[in-house]
Amino acid sequence: MQSYTRHQLKQDKFATFVSKEMQLATQNRRTIITVVAIVAIALVIGFGAVAYLNAQDEKASVALGTAMRTYTAPLRAPEAAAPPDIKTFTSSKERGQAAVKQFSQVAADFPNTRNGKFAKYMTGLAAIDAGDTKVAEQNLAEAASFRDKDLSSLAKFALASLYRNSNRDADVIRLFKELIDTDAPSVPKTTAEFELASFYETKQQPAEAAKLYQQIQKDEQELHKADKAAPGTPPGAPKSAIEDLAANKLEQLKQSQAKTGLN
Repeated sequence: MQSYTRHQLKQDKFATFVSKEMQLATQNRRTIITVVAIVAIALVIGFGAVAYLNAQDEKASVALGTAMRTYTAPLRAPEAAAPPDIKTFTSSKERGQAAVKQFSQVAADFPNTRNGKFAKYMTGLAAIDAGDTKVAEQNLAEAASFRDKDLSSLAKFALASLYRNSNRDADVIRLFKELIDTDAPSVPKTTAEFELASFYETKQQPAEAAKLYQQIQKDEQELHKADKAAPGTPPGAPKSAIEDLAANKLEQLKQSQAKTGLN
């Protein structure tokens, strides 16, 4: 009887162990199945979202193309008859107003697409042509806040030009300095430096302009130092076009200051 009891106890312990392991396995399996299901759902949603965005971007592209054709439509004399097969306008203001409506519609209909965001930037440019600086500033400022570095930089560059025409000097300087720091492919650092230097010149700040031209020269010299040191490069290799332009600008500044001093 005692032997049987010990044997039975061993069986009971084994059965209990197996039962617990089965429960754990079942629980783990349920957890794994749940996780896999969640991942699968996320993937389906993700693929669906990508497909939706792609479809939306294609629609936005078509609408943007229509708006661009309006923005670049030829102008005709007010007294001239409109051609039957070509969209034309009698003034850049009229054309700009028509383009603003179309670009803003694309931006509103497709706000999450790249083409929709580009339409926001184009709304600002078209508004400048239309003479509506308020709408231009609103749209360009929004486009300037986009994560897309290239699009944001283009918007900042246009915004700086808008502010330059309205004598908002502090904003012009701020935007060009931001563009210099960003150094985006759409608006390279050197482009922003030349524009800011030119702005300083118009504001009778030659010392600030000279600093920028000197910095451009220095950066170009560093950039091409390795090229000039390469085997086979003749001594006194010519300067890069950018370095040469900066040198010419510096020389013009010196001559202008010399004339001012004589007067």
